[in-house]
Amino acid sequence: MPRASRRRGNAARRHADTVRFVLFEAPPAGLEFHRLARASALSPHQVRSGLAALKDEATSKGWPPLICNRADGYQLGTEPAALEAYARQVVSEKLTQFRRFITGTVSPHAAAHPNDKRIRHIVAQLNSIESTLDLIASARPNPPGGGRTASPSGPRAHVWRLLSSCAGAAIPPTPPTPNGR
Repeated sequence: MPRASRRRGNAARRHADTVRFVLFEAPPAGLEFHRLARASALSPHQVRSGLAALKDEATSKGWPPLICNRADGYQLGTEPAALEAYARQVVSEKLTQFRRFITGTVSPHAAAHPNDKRIRHIVAQLNSIESTLDLIASARPNPPGGGRTASPSGPRAHVWRLLSSCAGAAIPPTPPTPNGR
């Protein structure tokens, strides 16, 4: 991934526009990286720079988000199901990286200093983050109609029951502040 300063440069923005134009011409199939480079007539480095800049600019300019999967390659996603699948894929990848960080770096450090209060606090916080990412990655997608599914059974059934009970709870309105807001 190019540095932030290079993603914001004029060249990166030009490459992002070229990549976006090529991807607009490619729907709904998407393009693999080497085909994207060939279709845009950019070098692989320029395509990577353009993709990074495009990811940064897409939200601020109201463009459809850039998604990538192994089956279809790079594409501009507009379908909610494709966006949700991409988000789950990214969360799953980050969860794997995070678990490797915990087991490879943090756990040996914690084992070397078991009585350090700061290390215990860091381990507790990282375990909390890991469980949250795991919950997001293992959650079932919403059905196409957007309605709720039947409550699941299995090891995560209690989490689903808790989340569904919280979703239906009424949240009391907050009282107005002295300035009326």
